[in-house]
Amino acid sequence: MMIQKRTFPARQLASMEQWAYDTIKDRILTLELRPGATITEAELAKSLDVSKTPLRAALMQLERDELVESAPYKGSWVRPVTLESIQHLFQLREAIEGFAVEAFALVKTPEQLSKLQNIERSRLEAVEQNQVDLAIVRDAEFHSYPVQALGNPHLDRLMINISDHRRRLRHLLADHLPAPSPYAITERHNALLAAFEKGEAEQVRAIVVDGIRALLGVAEEAAAKGALEVSTDR
Repeated sequence: MMIQKRTFPARQLASMEQWAYDTIKDRILTLELRPGATITEAELAKSLDVSKTPLRAALMQLERDELVESAPYKGSWVRPVTLESIQHLFQLREAIEGFAVEAFALVKTPEQLSKLQNIERSRLEAVEQNQVDLAIVRDAEFHSYPVQALGNPHLDRLMINISDHRRRLRHLLADHLPAPSPYAITERHNALLAAFEKGEAEQVRAIVVDGIRALLGVAEEAAAKGALEVSTDR
């Protein structure tokens, strides 16, 4: 008797790929899958209850996002976080966020400013409830919103990837160094909101760049203490 191979409709397969991608990415960003960890496809497929086809598609997308690496005869692994990669990422952050906040300060509407204020209130609620990852996510939303408000899809895609890497970095640095005070972040966000309201484009850029460089300084300190690799080759 011939055994028929099970097939899935294209829409269902695409949904499984997206679910696998979102789930694996979340595990990477929250360090459930740590930097450098080997990815065993059979074990991961079993834990996600998916076949290898959607799993491999998800891993290919994560490789494009620079969260996973692979090589012939070596398999796949979670991409390490190095000081060099952080420096490159933050150069891009300065360029994109610096441009975006200046533009947003000049064109924002009262409704958009209110939306940004609501995001900050939600972040503070997460901090007060000790929901660390949610606070990090809301912080990323606060920084992403001025970019999204400009309506440039190319900037949006870059900012999503930046936010993902930043989320993982914040978790990683919390493992090794005291986390930045949420109230220091609040002070910076409040200064940003006030400058946005006044339309002070140069000031909002200066505040954002100062925050980016402050987090880079934490990463450099971690690298100096041996808690973060400077660069790596596998």
